[in-house]
Amino acid sequence: MRRRDWATRLPNTLRAAMSRPFSWGEHDCCLFAADCVIAVCGFDLCLEIRGRYRSKAGALRVLKNQFGDL
Repeated sequence: MRRRDWATRLPNTLRAAMSRPFSWGEHDCCLFAADCVIAVCGFDLCLEIRGRYRSKAGALRVLKNQFGDL
């Protein structure tokens, strides 16, 4: 279900992401997509994995454990 104000929240999320540097486990492609889901739907798909990895290898391991094969 979409938040009532998703049309404002999503562009704000996109603008904020443009100024943040890429960082595994803090601001990467997976967490960016999850941030967009938060803006639109109000829940965090990646709540349990945020901050649990700091490298590409760590991301692949954590994501596979949490979500299965990518």
